[in-house]
Amino acid sequence: MAEVKYRPSLTLAQINYLLSLTQSDEREVTQTLREKTIASLKIFSLKADAGLTSHSHLSGRRKTTLDILSDSSETRAQERERLYNLWEESPDLVTREELEKVDLYRYENDLMSPEEEEIYEQGL
Repeated sequence: MAEVKYRPSLTLAQINYLLSLTQSDEREVTQTLREKTIASLKIFSLKADAGLTSHSHLSGRRKTTLDILSDSSETRAQERERLYNLWEESPDLVTREELEKVDLYRYENDLMSPEEEEIYEQGL
């Protein structure tokens, strides 16, 4: 039967502290548990220290919904601008889905002719 496991949210300092405490426990009754725990904590510590694993989250002020929406809309706007620049240089490199983003960028930034705007608005 599989064991149920949990993932704690610990800093690297906390992981190393627990590893140190676990290694200092020499009771025979905890030997099996100690060996498994040491193995897990060592792997955790080594991976985190070497940058081979990413952190789960940062503690501190949580982002508000407005922060999240601002970040994502700015990212989307930057993506549309990047795609527009790519489209201008090499239109054949832009996929059909990306071209829709290019058209939105052009529409939002008055880069369409009046005829193109009319066709774009009809498609909405």
